[in-house]
Amino acid sequence: MKKALFLSSLFFLSVAAMAQSAVSFGVRGGVTNSSVKGDAAENLQSLIKYTGGVLSTENKTGFYAGGFVNIPVSEQFSIEPGITYAQKGYTVRGQFGIDGADLVGAKSELTLGYIEVPVLAKVNLSGLQLFAGPQVGFLSNAGLHTRAGAL
Repeated sequence: MKKALFLSSLFFLSVAAMAQSAVSFGVRGGVTNSSVKGDAAENLQSLIKYTGGVLSTENKTGFYAGGFVNIPVSEQFSIEPGITYAQKGYTVRGQFGIDGADLVGAKSELTLGYIEVPVLAKVNLSGLQLFAGPQVGFLSNAGLHTRAGAL
């Protein structure tokens, strides 16, 4: 992994040295809305179906923030590596009542933090910008917070 990062850094530095325009820096940020997919999430959904509507899942709203470097190769093409922190996850809620009176409520929230490293190829076509490229993500932190109590 260290060799790949070193070689990538060396590549971007050499491209920057040959670039016709100046290298520029920028920031990105915004809101995320995510859920969890896969075998574990499907098993959870199967269990929730048996609760008869007492439990439900929701997407998790979070944020992302980071920066990037734009390295021009030509007038219409540039390479744009970056680094971003993104918050993802999901929420499970439940309320249990007898004859319409809510007695017990619970909320469980999974929050996942990822460090993401995209390396994008950027093409400028008369004002239209197209981006494509790989992205590697590393799980940096995970937390499960559960609250339950009488209403």
